[in-house]
Amino acid sequence: QKTSQKHDNPGVGHANSPALKIHDEMRMLWEDHVSYTRSYMISAIADLPDAQAVADRLLQNQDQIGRAIEPYYGKPAGDKLAALLRDHILIAADVIKAAKAKDASLSSHQQRWTANGKDIAAFLSGANPKLKQAELESMMQALDPAVAWNHGERPFLREGAVLAIAIVTDEVECSVTTHLKRDRLAL
Repeated sequence: QKTSQKHDNPGVGHANSPALKIHDEMRMLWEDHVSYTRSYMISAIADLPDAQAVADRLLQNQDQIGRAIEPYYGKPAGDKLAALLRDHILIAADVIKAAKAKDASLSSHQQRWTANGKDIAAFLSGANPKLKQAELESMMQALDPAVAWNHGERPFLREGAVLAIAIVTDEVECSVTTHLKRDRLAL
């Protein structure tokens, strides 16, 4: 059961408002993104047999995110976002492979990943002025070994460190929805 909430934007609290529709759709798609990214990382690192199926589903999710913004920003913007996000996933796969193999190409892949993250941040902040490019870049590069916070006596990336991400929201209920469970079973 949905709980009606007061929002700053007129019409957002109404069940049929366009703003609520895109909010809910994007929330679902980004929940999928997080879930499939996590699943892919586990499968790829552990060499599980579902790694390719999970990767394919994760890449499909990037296309879905791109299509979701088309009614608001146009097809070229949707295609651009999908391409940037797909590149991000494909480069991340290269990072994982190189890290597992202790390959010298790891640094090169990490640099590509960082550059792609900056491209995504620039695109998103250019499309929506409420999204600040510097904040988006910082968020996307938390795990970049080249940034300042990953050097010194207590770097963010260090042996035994645990990454925990807390998302602060005005949502009443933030649990993973049942569609993820259905998709997972289909893999």
